[in-house]
Amino acid sequence: MLGIIIATHGTLSDGLKNAGEVIMGQTERIETINLVSGQAVESIKDEVMDKIDALGTDDGIVILTDVAGASPYNQSLLALHELDDAKRRQLRVLYGVNLPMLLSTMNQQFLNQPLDQAVATILTETATSMGQWEMNSADNEDDDDF
Repeated sequence: MLGIIIATHGTLSDGLKNAGEVIMGQTERIETINLVSGQAVESIKDEVMDKIDALGTDDGIVILTDVAGASPYNQSLLALHELDDAKRRQLRVLYGVNLPMLLSTMNQQFLNQPLDQAVATILTETATSMGQWEMNSADNEDDDDF
């Protein structure tokens, strides 16, 4: 079963995990990492390594981070560089985590999808998860689009 690590600033990762489990139900193999104010940034790399060891890489791990180029993302990449090639090939780091991305990742876990197929699906589904509802004058008042 695919492993999931959510690494974010503040306690966003805990909130995302909680919301995901409210929607999808309790799940296994999801770990969170929170970078809190005053914490040494370098400690995130150690936490990532610990979570990877706890989950194991046999079925792959997706690390969901909040912002590309920010500390959780950078420290995740640094952790990957400390792994041997076999383990590194079983890990993917994604950025821009939001609830739809987590739900898609959890769904791929439930479906027991292979790592590369799971990541392709996650990125495709998440790319269409944002938008804006607009009311225009051509809408019929009887239509309920929400």
